[in-house]
Amino acid sequence: MVLLAWSALPLEMKVIWVAAVAASVVFVIQTVMTFTGEDADLGLDTVDGGRNFYIFRNLVNFVMGFGWSAIILSDLLRPMWNVLFSFFFGLLFVVLMMGVFHSLSQMQKSRKSSSKADVVGYKGKVDLPIPSANQGKGKVRVSINGTVREYDAITRGEEELATGTSVIVLNVVGENILEVKRIRLLSDCES
Repeated sequence: MVLLAWSALPLEMKVIWVAAVAASVVFVIQTVMTFTGEDADLGLDTVDGGRNFYIFRNLVNFVMGFGWSAIILSDLLRPMWNVLFSFFFGLLFVVLMMGVFHSLSQMQKSRKSSSKADVVGYKGKVDLPIPSANQGKGKVRVSINGTVREYDAITRGEEELATGTSVIVLNVVGENILEVKRIRLLSDCES
């Protein structure tokens, strides 16, 4: 049934369907990467990488808005009007998504600026081993108000803190480096 409907579509509608579905898949991947912080881990928040990433993101948003509106309006409007309205909806979707992501980044900035000192006293887990006696940095995951964040971390203790070690944040050093120390949980003592 679907294959029969697909074969009956004109070529331009097939192209629009493929573009809309592909843009939607990329949009979902980008959104997940944004909310999990993976876009920052890939260096996409740097000046050059970030600019290219946002151009690509806006292109994906435009194609998705244009494609889905063209599909929805294809039976309602003449082709010329369909293209014009779809172009408008594509631009509108870009503007809306830019506004949404701008608002989210503003919220994230305000949360980050207020949470650096607030992280002191929170417990976390080591993600990347932390060398002993302040000899290098590792990474820790700390849950603050239901949001898990990853920070660079150091320890002044005499033992290296291995991945999975439970820690408590003692201090914020510099811009975003946490000073942590190992804590022993009841579950650590039983094993």
